[in-house]
Amino acid sequence: AIVLFVMSLGVYFYAIRQTTFDVIQEQYAEVLTDSMDGVILTLADGKQVNLTQATDGTIQSSDELEISKSIDFLSYVTTDNDVVAEKEKVVQYNSLFIPSGKTFQLMLADGTKVWLNTKSILRYPTQFSGADRRVQLTGEGYFEVAKNINKAFVVESVGQELTVLGTRSNVSAYSDEKVI
Repeated sequence: AIVLFVMSLGVYFYAIRQTTFDVIQEQYAEVLTDSMDGVILTLADGKQVNLTQATDGTIQSSDELEISKSIDFLSYVTTDNDVVAEKEKVVQYNSLFIPSGKTFQLMLADGTKVWLNTKSILRYPTQFSGADRRVQLTGEGYFEVAKNINKAFVVESVGQELTVLGTRSNVSAYSDEKVI
């Protein structure tokens, strides 16, 4: 009975993770057919920005965070740490879709740099809060993780999690490939 219970939990959590990635891929189904030539940033409120066509400069700004773009680079910068500390953080997630034939780089709010390869999707919080720094990847990404011994950086991909405190690593997790 215990073995059956443990196996059931494993299948349940695997199904939840698999469902999360299916939802992310479904979210980009329209993007894949409508704008194959552009890098698409989907903001937490659902607004989509074609970064290939967007001019360089500020994409979104608030009291806590500024998102800015320059050529093939997107950065998240915390604007006022005092404001962030005073307010209770609500975790908001953005997603970045890289179409076929393109690559893109971004710097997350914690200073981690990510290079995304063609046909990749990265879902990430605009600001990290909680026990760890967690992102979800479908496709391929090279990560230069900002060192933080108090908060692990976790890259979730289909069927696995990579947990580090600060290092460089490449994750290739395309949904149509057998090996991750």
